[in-house]
Amino acid sequence: MLRPRLTPISPPAADTAPLPARFTLLVWNAHKLPMHRLAHCHLPPADLWLLQEARVTVEAPPPWPQWFMSPNLHRPRCDCGVLTASRYDLAPLRQFLSQRRELRWLTHKSALLTRHPLPGGDALWLLNAHMLLTRGRRHLRAELDSWSEALAEHHGPLIVAGDFNTWSRTRLRLLRHWAERHGLIWPQPDHAHHVRHHAGQPLDHLLYRDLTLERFEALETPCSDHNPLWARFSV
Repeated sequence: MLRPRLTPISPPAADTAPLPARFTLLVWNAHKLPMHRLAHCHLPPADLWLLQEARVTVEAPPPWPQWFMSPNLHRPRCDCGVLTASRYDLAPLRQFLSQRRELRWLTHKSALLTRHPLPGGDALWLLNAHMLLTRGRRHLRAELDSWSEALAEHHGPLIVAGDFNTWSRTRLRLLRHWAERHGLIWPQPDHAHHVRHHAGQPLDHLLYRDLTLERFEALETPCSDHNPLWARFSV
């Protein structure tokens, strides 16, 4: 296992447009599922995909016209990490790689901040996150602080979503306080029993601001040890 140094990206799209005024989004820890098997998971269509533990290989690239990745693990001909994909225009703003490694797997965790143009000239910023499992609150705060630094210059529409590994009340409380500082709404999905839990606490979340959430639900799939979150927003 090698510390990643390069960022896999999609080829330039021939024709891209801003996100529509109403768009859909899917958030999912795909558990290193090969890209070619996504079509067999019977997931609903979405304009934006936020994957954690995405696995990208030379032989099986992502199927979307636009995508960027922030890897936390590199092997020859294979990268794993968070991946944000879109049917529309997007641009990467910043990659994050945790300073600390997981004790058991000796890998970092990653996050990716992207910019998505909206109708009328505004832009949605989207943070796709996979947080450390470590017990230390100091390391969790360090990750949150690095996100805050990157988000400080943006005051418009924002979505923060992913696998936050909030397996304890303490971790949930820290994330909730961070969300409040950034004016983020923390909705509960329909069918919340499908959300992956550990020690009685949910691990996957979606937070947002300056958007209208029209529909939000947790789905069920046998393709991963986590289930997806699916949402429809309007500007």
